[in-house]
Amino acid sequence: MLITIQNHLNTIAVCSLDGIEAIVICHSRPIPDDMAEAAKREGVAIVVTPMSQFEASAALSELPPSKK
Repeated sequence: MLITIQNHLNTIAVCSLDGIEAIVICHSRPIPDDMAEAAKREGVAIVVTPMSQFEASAALSELPPSKK
């Protein structure tokens, strides 16, 4: 999972190259159409939150570990 404020197409490219399956976009930044299309094509989930990166990281750290 990538937690970021970077809301552009290159963010999806980084995820695809590194096998990242989900992006959390912080500060309620809007998702451009080209980014949404690339994410769908590459199978990368996008979640938008009003939280800062720190707040999102802290909230996610309280979740139980996933079982893959």
